[in-house]
Amino acid sequence: KNFFPSLCSVDTTFTMGKAEDQLKKFENKLKSVVGKVPPPASIAGDTSKSNTIEALVFCVLFFAVQIALVVLYTFFFTYTSTPEIAASFTSTYDLFRDVNVMIFFGFGFLMTFLRRYGLSAVGYTLVISSLAVQWSPILQAITEFITLHEKVHQIELDITYLLEGLFCAGAVMISYGAILGKATPLQLLIMGILEPIFYWINACLCLYAFEAFDIGGGYTIHMFGCYFGLAVCCWLSPKNAKDHPDETVSYSSDIFSLAGTLFLWICWPSFNAALGVDDAQKTRAAVNTFLSLTGSTVMTFVVTRFVTGWKFNPVHIQNSTLAGGVAMGIAAHLPIQPATMFVVGMIAGTVSVLGYRYLSPLMARYIRIHDVCGVHNLHGMPSIIGALLGIIGSLFLVVRDNIDPDIMIDGKRQPLHQLIALGITLGVSIVGGALTGGVMWVAQYALTLNREDYFNDLRFWHVASDYDDVVVDPAAAAAGSTDITEEITDDIDTDQM
Repeated sequence: KNFFPSLCSVDTTFTMGKAEDQLKKFENKLKSVVGKVPPPASIAGDTSKSNTIEALVFCVLFFAVQIALVVLYTFFFTYTSTPEIAASFTSTYDLFRDVNVMIFFGFGFLMTFLRRYGLSAVGYTLVISSLAVQWSPILQAITEFITLHEKVHQIELDITYLLEGLFCAGAVMISYGAILGKATPLQLLIMGILEPIFYWINACLCLYAFEAFDIGGGYTIHMFGCYFGLAVCCWLSPKNAKDHPDETVSYSSDIFSLAGTLFLWICWPSFNAALGVDDAQKTRAAVNTFLSLTGSTVMTFVVTRFVTGWKFNPVHIQNSTLAGGVAMGIAAHLPIQPATMFVVGMIAGTVSVLGYRYLSPLMARYIRIHDVCGVHNLHGMPSIIGALLGIIGSLFLVVRDNIDPDIMIDGKRQPLHQLIALGITLGVSIVGGALTGGVMWVAQYALTLNREDYFNDLRFWHVASDYDDVVVDPAAAAAGSTDITEEITDDIDTDQM
């Protein structure tokens, strides 16, 4: 009725034949004017030539790194003996599989919320995580050689090394989230090479030198990855990336991102339990993590309605529901009351939602940290909550004289060492991120991104034929469709009159 009031008016002379004529005219008119909506400026020209230098450096550097890794694996790695392989496989592979799903599927799809950046989010997660998993065992072996002074001719590679490699990749992916949509493949490659080095420096100091417990990577993965990424973000927060029309979501991209959330949520207990030294620790870690996740999920749904006009915000649901898992990253294996884990999850979920609602805009406005994924809200602040839990929890066990040497490695000094690990992680991550960000900033001379290149796949990917259906700017499309509707309607009404 809104489009064709003349067709819907009561007219005794109006027949089915006239209706068919009007509909035919509408169809022809629609075909003639639908091409009037112009394509986006970002796809108007061929950008492949301007990518040449960046692509060449990327391919040569990546290939050289692969050759170097092949040589190192050839001379310094072998397999473990048969009995050890069987024992390691049966006890850790299920956990390894869950962690694998988290890194490659969970993190990849969680970052598909940008409506035009889905290929990049999943693709870069796949390739940079693969590099980190390859690179990590070598750095871990060097760390163990330095700290444990064990001289071996060849390192016996087992599934635990690969599990540690996935944890390293997780830290890199968290950092990637801070600069999502603002870095070239070459810049991400540089981060994938340099960040694992600082990751293992931090692990060497926290876990080997001061023997802090960190069962689920609250220090080494979440806190380190977050503040490393924010330090990099200081270098990669150009003014022309702010208020970008492509830094937004679509209905389908929100659904894909929520799928990543669900996989992360389901597998997070395995993530925190994977490195437990015995079944008792693994059980406590899995149970405590699950309870904390439920607490953060409930509070996320409650708080988001209070702060966003009484509706559920998908950004909060996609991220803050996971804050309870992050908060359990350090102390999930401690023998503390289950009710405590509920409370910690509730606090983490609340803080995360408030961070997305209030803190992220302030960081972008006043200190020029444009945190695209909000990693500070999902990984940074909840990991600090987890660090406080570790300090208070270990102090509680000291007071109760419940010192398990498998947990409290430093005995009564454990609370102090947990506090020191907090300071070390913040220091190494910020300094390492600043240095890495400087190198990545220099790499922009191979290719400087223009405003239209941010937050979409067009610059570096061949896209499908229906990509234009997503790319057309909603405001422009709406305006264009309004003009077309009016033109068709006027024409048909004129013919009818």
